[in-house]
Amino acid sequence: MDQVEALLQQFEKTQQDTHQEMKPFLLKEIEKAFSALNDFHRSTVSFQHATTLASAIKDRQGESALLNSLGNIYRQLALPYYAMGLYEHALMIAREVGDLKLEGDILNNLGLIFQDLHEYSPAIKHLEQALIIAQNLGDREAESATLLNSGTAYAQLKEYQRAIADFDRALDLAPGNAKAYHNRGSAYGNVGEHQRAIADFNRALDLAPNDARAHYNRGSAYSNLGEYQQAIADFNRALDLAPNDARTYHSRGSAYDSLGAHQRAIADFNHALDLAPNDANAYNNRGIAYRNLGEHQRAIADFDRALDLVPGNARAYHNRGIAYTNLGEYKQAIADFDHALNLAPNDAKAYHSRGIAYGNLGEYKQAIADLNRALNLAPNDADIYYDRGSAYDNLGEYKRAIADFNHALDLAPGNARAYHSRGSAYDSLGEYQWAIADFNRALDLAPNDAKTYNNRGIAYDNLGEHQWAIADFNRALDLAPNDADIYYNRGIAYGNLGAHQQAIVDFNRALDLAPNDAEIYFDRGSAYGNLGEYQLALADFNRALDLAPNDADSYHSKGWALEGLGRTKEAQQAYKRARELGYNDQKTENP
Repeated sequence: MDQVEALLQQFEKTQQDTHQEMKPFLLKEIEKAFSALNDFHRSTVSFQHATTLASAIKDRQGESALLNSLGNIYRQLALPYYAMGLYEHALMIAREVGDLKLEGDILNNLGLIFQDLHEYSPAIKHLEQALIIAQNLGDREAESATLLNSGTAYAQLKEYQRAIADFDRALDLAPGNAKAYHNRGSAYGNVGEHQRAIADFNRALDLAPNDARAHYNRGSAYSNLGEYQQAIADFNRALDLAPNDARTYHSRGSAYDSLGAHQRAIADFNHALDLAPNDANAYNNRGIAYRNLGEHQRAIADFDRALDLVPGNARAYHNRGIAYTNLGEYKQAIADFDHALNLAPNDAKAYHSRGIAYGNLGEYKQAIADLNRALNLAPNDADIYYDRGSAYDNLGEYKRAIADFNHALDLAPGNARAYHSRGSAYDSLGEYQWAIADFNRALDLAPNDAKTYNNRGIAYDNLGEHQWAIADFNRALDLAPNDADIYYNRGIAYGNLGAHQQAIVDFNRALDLAPNDAEIYFDRGSAYGNLGEYQLALADFNRALDLAPNDADSYHSKGWALEGLGRTKEAQQAYKRARELGYNDQKTENP
């Protein structure tokens, strides 16, 4: 404040003498001092007084300069239209007096005010005029500043290559301009050249190490490259410098979520929402974090809030649909995917997600139609090929399924799930050796997958390699000790070895876990029958028929058990019913 007081005292002294020409100069110096103190109101008063004096003493050049500076103050006060009027008045005077340097400065300021108003085309028009003046005057500093401003305007128009070209020229003229490096880095990021963006942000931070925006944008570039730990380090530094920036909390939350640190992500999204409570994207991304934690109802609540704030938010509909899918509410999920696709009809991910939901409803043809559309839009997405292959597999179109799994593996050769599913399709075609080869590859990639051991065991059993099959079922049960299907399959393998008592032990355990499975009762009944325990066999076949009353095999096997008990007439009735239901073999032999 001492500087201001000294200038005010000097100004008061000029009031006592006749040096009127000194007053505008002194008032301009007072304005600068007030500006440094962020006292824009007092700055404005000083400038207005100075401008009046300059006009009174007919200092037209001084008047233009003061009007230009007063426009700058109004721009800082976020009063763009006042500022624009002052700049235009200043420009008219500068042209009258022929002050080219001042004219260029005012044109530059008009370009900036149009940028503030998001009117980028007139901004560029004024900046082009300023650039010509700077070049004609040989003023490298003004030329560089103008190119920086025009590059920024082109970037706002998403003309990033033109922006980069202007930033290049600005830096050729002024290599130490941190802002030019920063803005060029942002432009590179917008065209997906994240490594070049990082190089520019590095240079900007060498020149201005406490620039929170540069740390934030470099963090965003690292995030786009999947280098989330480095991104978080930059976001941390940005928050040290600007601790109330909601955007930085938001971005750091997204980085944590990508690393699987979902609770830390949610904490950051909470901070972001405390600072910006109406940010739909923050609600959307917090919803994703909750979904990743399996807290689907809380996720849906966040997606609901995002949609309250922005009803046309296709991403929020899509994400809510995924949460409903995870809850098994497939029809509600499809309704959300419909909304998302109405808003964004070329979103491959939304078609993909809706296809998955249709598949979960057993509507495989509708699923395939959506997955076809997704592949038209994203032809190199391995996951879509995988899911379409699964739909074909469920329709029994195994060759088409294999073709899709082949595509998926071409695009993502380390996908254990695709090897597994292709192996299952080969198994369904009776190509057991091919199936085993794929299960082997899947297990190389995911050695603790119980389901793959189970399915390889089935393939070995189908090849007659029952001991190998049992070894795989044993390993599967080590990994998943409460899986009824694995106990059932091991029971089948024991039965194929003639070890019917061991088979029954496994069928018993399977029924403890899945007490309403007709198939297990049927096969336990067969094992009892093979041991000559026809009464127990009959009880199991009857229970199978209670659960699946139109199963021809169960009626035929019931006839076999009745015949073993000497109840021939009842056996014939059971055989007859089996034939009525489509059983072709009329023999009364061991099933």
